[in-house]
Amino acid sequence: MNQQRGAALIVILMILGVVGAYFALKAFNSGQAQRDIETANTLAQAKDALIGFAATYRDRNPNEWTGFLPCPDSDNNGDANTPCGTQDVSQTGRLPWSTLRLPPLRDGNGECLWYAVSGTAKDNPRTAVFNWDTIGQFIVRDAAGTVLAGTTPHDQPLAVLIGPHGVIGGQTRISAGASECGGSNILTDYVEGATISATAGGTSTLTLATTDSVRTGTNNDRGLWITPGEVFARIRQRSDFAANINAMLDRLETCLETNPPLPAYSALNKGMGDYPTPGPDTVTTDVLTRCNPVAPPDQSLLQNWQDNLLYTGPVSGATVNGAPCNAVLLFGGARAAGQTRANAAERGVIANYLEGANATLFPNAGAYTGASIYDAANPSADVARCISSSGPPSNQVSFDDNLSDFTSAGAGVTVNPDGSVSIEVAGGSSGGCFWFGNPLPLATKTLRAYYDFRFSNSDPIGAVDLGYGFALQLVRSDFGSAPNTCGSQSRMGVLPVADVWGSLSHIIETDVYDTGGD
Repeated sequence: MNQQRGAALIVILMILGVVGAYFALKAFNSGQAQRDIETANTLAQAKDALIGFAATYRDRNPNEWTGFLPCPDSDNNGDANTPCGTQDVSQTGRLPWSTLRLPPLRDGNGECLWYAVSGTAKDNPRTAVFNWDTIGQFIVRDAAGTVLAGTTPHDQPLAVLIGPHGVIGGQTRISAGASECGGSNILTDYVEGATISATAGGTSTLTLATTDSVRTGTNNDRGLWITPGEVFARIRQRSDFAANINAMLDRLETCLETNPPLPAYSALNKGMGDYPTPGPDTVTTDVLTRCNPVAPPDQSLLQNWQDNLLYTGPVSGATVNGAPCNAVLLFGGARAAGQTRANAAERGVIANYLEGANATLFPNAGAYTGASIYDAANPSADVARCISSSGPPSNQVSFDDNLSDFTSAGAGVTVNPDGSVSIEVAGGSSGGCFWFGNPLPLATKTLRAYYDFRFSNSDPIGAVDLGYGFALQLVRSDFGSAPNTCGSQSRMGVLPVADVWGSLSHIIETDVYDTGGD
């Protein structure tokens, strides 16, 4: 009986041990579940703030396009540290909570959040072209090897947020000085299983916890990510997004209509040609160079959306929604089902931008169809513009309508109340001049100038040549503002060849009498 009582006692103790372990494990799991809920809520708050930052980026940077994300915080003060790395190279660090106007967000274990941003999405230095087809540079897996985000290039996240939770293995989180978050600035002291590429355009891998990895103590990181689709879903909600896209198309259409001859189609960049260094409009053989805007933010719009633009012309027999056209300008909207634009080769495939008959026709003549404007409610629909190339409108300048746009230089020029201009004999050797300094496009135009003039002093034949007269001088418009000097009296006030304004000009000289034949 004593032996039986001893055995019974051992069994009872074993049962108590199992029950105790069960309740301890249950309490641990319950606590862990609560910590995970806190982490999930914090990650969601940070994600929403980052998407908001991206969607409003242009509001804070009016000469830039929108959608960019901040650099990480690398010194634990809550501010984004810019610039971060080199172009198109991803960066990691703490979440820049102060830059995002947030408190220092922490996970369920009290650790500040970590943040990884793609080189293609960070705001400094920015990638060359950023739009809804930009590829994120992260693949997110769990500790069992299952891909959570990034199964296709267009699903690869632009950014990943991580709640690191407690210390695992040999991680060291020694304070790096007095700061809100404190601790080490080394990623591996907080994050397990991260492989960060240092190559421009390279893909990085981040690994998150599973139940088993938490139990075995190999990975306890929780995470949340941001895809390009999520960023641009928020951006498309802005009323000015569609307005900006349509304004870009309006400017391109006007440029092509008013700067003939029409460029010839080439396969380069779907007929648009190369995007050049920003500069003045020039008549060249490709659309992007000819219609390159001089001033931001139009430069940023055209640069970042050039891949979505298509042009063909001149083409005989082309129509857009039934209207005859000499050329066709198209905007391929957001990706439709089956379209992919993950690399240069795919961006060169017309069917990855246009749908239906448009994709089959381009770049030949035929019946093109499409909306006349981009509509954010139907983002993948083709936009088609008809270029009739009717030629530029006429420009007329007169004293009656444009007198306030003229400026005078030199001596002896008087603007009269009746709208006439008197040019008197100038003192010394310099003449007086009256300039209209606004550029007048002359491509394909006929120049006609009409003016009535009267000499107040005679300069008769046979007498001393007094040199009375005046000249109309047309100069190039790309030298900047109008000149503030005039030519000498011996040249009738005309700027000489030695002057940059006079070296390339057309002159119509009017004299009473000039024996020198100047």
